[in-house]
Amino acid sequence: MISEKILFKVVLTDRNPPSGKTLHTSNGKILPAPSALAIAQLTGDPGFYLYYFDSNGNVQTDTYHSTIEQAKKQAAFEFNVNDSDWERA
Repeated sequence: MISEKILFKVVLTDRNPPSGKTLHTSNGKILPAPSALAIAQLTGDPGFYLYYFDSNGNVQTDTYHSTIEQAKKQAAFEFNVNDSDWERA
């Protein structure tokens, strides 16, 4: 059975506007800016997922990273999320 563990989370605020350096789409449509991010790991998977949540708490999309640090760097690149902004889940 595959399970998932959320390791870190951050709620995005006015300090985290989208940088415009990336574009996420679904079914050919541009996704709105997320309201929150989380870093998760699935059992048996050595990598980490950076989840993008909408204002209702639904996952919009995700990106896959080899390390937690790479996932955090992606969040910093896209939304100016500092390491100190992350909360342990």
